[in-house]
Amino acid sequence: MSKQWFFAGVSFVVLAMLAVIPSKAQIPPGTGERAVIPFDFIVRGRTLPAGTYTIRRVNDLSDVLLIESRNLQSHVFFETEPLRFRNAAERSELIFHRYGDTCFLREIRIAGDDEGRGLATSRAEKVLQRESASNTNMTSTTVAVELH
Repeated sequence: MSKQWFFAGVSFVVLAMLAVIPSKAQIPPGTGERAVIPFDFIVRGRTLPAGTYTIRRVNDLSDVLLIESRNLQSHVFFETEPLRFRNAAERSELIFHRYGDTCFLREIRIAGDDEGRGLATSRAEKVLQRESASNTNMTSTTVAVELH
């Protein structure tokens, strides 16, 4: 039991430290960016329906983002990590990985910035990656949805 408390404490300290490290790629706090996503998608294990969504940072110093539907009935908080690109993004967009009919949110890119935000690969996506690699009938593609 004491090991669990120790690891919980260490995890809390690490997350607190990461929250204060400034990030170059910035999703605006407050109103955020809007996207019309024409398909159901998965974020942090939760399936969100197609619709209009807003994505924003929880606060100025956090790598935690919130994606919420226009009607506020669907929302998910999720952590991100910095991603570095060779060139600055030409437009702001959400990047999804699609396996058959299943889509996972994977990246957020901001126009004019060579750094974006990425989401960790979930267990469910890893399973579909393996299935896609061994099954010629299941294709894997990348889908981009523009942020406004």
